Amino acid sequence: MDSLSLYDFVLPEELIATTPCKKRGDSKLLCLLRGEEEPRHDQFKNIGLYLQPGDVLVVNNTKVMKARLKAYKATGGQAEILLIRPAANNAWEALIRDCGKAPIGTSLSLGSLD
Repeated sequence: MDSLSLYDFVLPEELIATTPCKKRGDSKLLCLLRGEEEPRHDQFKNIGLYLQPGDVLVVNNTKVMKARLKAYKATGGQAEILLIRPAANNAWEALIRDCGKAPIGTSLSLGSLD
């Protein structure tokens, strides 16, 4: 698998949808058709124009939970912990970002270092 950093990008706050469209079908649809180099911009209500017999439509019904934690290394460096899903024994699967090259086993503290 490639480095997770390849999937990290800046998304300006003003481009993040915070509420659904009044008419759900008016939401944006980005299509990349086989054999074409440039994607097409359309609306979701037109998705039937792009589907062919035998195609599979995957529906993402995940929900976002507010699970971002600010953490600190003993050196004072900061890290961000994104909780992904609960695991066994009161543990969580998580992603950690901005932790530099801290080795496995580095302790992180939640809250301020004051």
